[in-house]
Amino acid sequence: MDWLSRHHASVDCWNKTVVFKPDEETEFAFHGDGLSSPSSILSAITRRMVRKGMQGFLAYVHDVNMEEVRRPLIKELHGLLDERVSFEICESGALLAHFQAKSDLVDRIKVAQMKDEQLCKIRDDLELERAPGFVFHKDAMSSESVKDGCLAWAARDPSGVLSPYKFSRRALGKDDVSLKITHCGVCYADVIWSKNKHGDSRYPLVPGHEIAGIVKEVGSSVSNFKVGDHVGVGTYINSCRECEYCNDKEEVSCEKGSVFTFNGIDADGSITKGGYSSYIIVHERYCFRIPDGYPLASAAPLLCAGITVYNPMMRHKMNQPGKSLGVIGLGGLGHMAVKFGKAFGLKVTVLSTSASKKEEALSVLGADNFVITSDQEQMKALYKSLDFIIDTASGDHPFDPYLSLLKTAGVFVLVGFPSEVKFSPASLNIGMKTVSGSITGGTRVIQEMLDFCAANKIYPGIEVIPIQYINEALERMVKNDVKYRFVIDIENSLK
Repeated sequence: MDWLSRHHASVDCWNKTVVFKPDEETEFAFHGDGLSSPSSILSAITRRMVRKGMQGFLAYVHDVNMEEVRRPLIKELHGLLDERVSFEICESGALLAHFQAKSDLVDRIKVAQMKDEQLCKIRDDLELERAPGFVFHKDAMSSESVKDGCLAWAARDPSGVLSPYKFSRRALGKDDVSLKITHCGVCYADVIWSKNKHGDSRYPLVPGHEIAGIVKEVGSSVSNFKVGDHVGVGTYINSCRECEYCNDKEEVSCEKGSVFTFNGIDADGSITKGGYSSYIIVHERYCFRIPDGYPLASAAPLLCAGITVYNPMMRHKMNQPGKSLGVIGLGGLGHMAVKFGKAFGLKVTVLSTSASKKEEALSVLGADNFVITSDQEQMKALYKSLDFIIDTASGDHPFDPYLSLLKTAGVFVLVGFPSEVKFSPASLNIGMKTVSGSITGGTRVIQEMLDFCAANKIYPGIEVIPIQYINEALERMVKNDVKYRFVIDIENSLK
């Protein structure tokens, strides 16, 4: 098993600690300055635990150079356990060695009830080598470094099937907000990373980056939020805060890369876990105030689907009453583009391959026109009539027919992710047209969008579901069987 092909092999460790767990509820640790050979120590622990039949072993190595440890450790453990061992990066950002022993004997040791003498006896029973200055310390992972008891649903492998999971969040920092999650929107990104479509998923993976909830605790230096405030968290939870984009509140374009809300690597080396969970801890800069009276369930999809279309619409000055807008695709993003377009005073035309969406587009969403893109006569009637087009489609489709609908100096914005973008240079050059791409948005424009939605009573179309329905919901979303965004009722279903 080549874990390097699946995980980043860079870890910033700090505590000089080895922790091992016979099961998910049990852990004990070595701690000290004498960890001169962490690979040999881990190998020794593993060897003795295999003999005793312990299963589900987790090992953390801190304050070591990953390159110095990785190769000898993997070689040792692979030689010992063959294909029964796998490697991951754990929540603390350190190396995680994970195996299933063949023996039926499973020793369960409750650390919380042990005294140091008992721990030392366990060490002696396992015949563990002691490096110089090596001391046994049962509190190596204390409540000072992590917060226990975050409930969640997680994917464990590329099947993408989610199931209940419990893990620890980091402790609240002085600039942090601890948010009790009440709702989380379901985005197609959740499918992509749960199923490892990009080849970089880190399991267990907790999806969700459309988060809404209530502040339950704030750090000592937090000035923008207080306990009880309604707050949202979007697609990223950190950035460098130093580059020109961060300084302009465009953190999504951070030169060093913004840290994704899930499956990202945070500043402390930990793997981020998203909103399919009971709470989250985030630096206040990346939290957004949800206006009073705006439903939390409706606010959640705005943090990705909403901002993905709002941001480019504002950047390209689409908020000009009387102008014309075409919207390609009528899903989670497309229906929000229609809603924003109407709020801006635009004449909105929905461009769709499905005639079944016409009534919904015109009667429910308030679009002014609906065109079946496979109907050549309808498309000809729109020739050079649109000032703007927002393309939300991620399936492969031609671009030249749509570019022909733009007026001179018209703007075409792609927010979907087809496998390729291909069009004739003439479609762009003749008529001085602009083709642009966009993702979500910086902190300034996200807060602006939330305030705009509240002021103009703009609400996404949602279907609220319990967390237990999430696997079915993901399957339905892949089939476009939702109007228009699933939102998980975390507060009432995640127990």
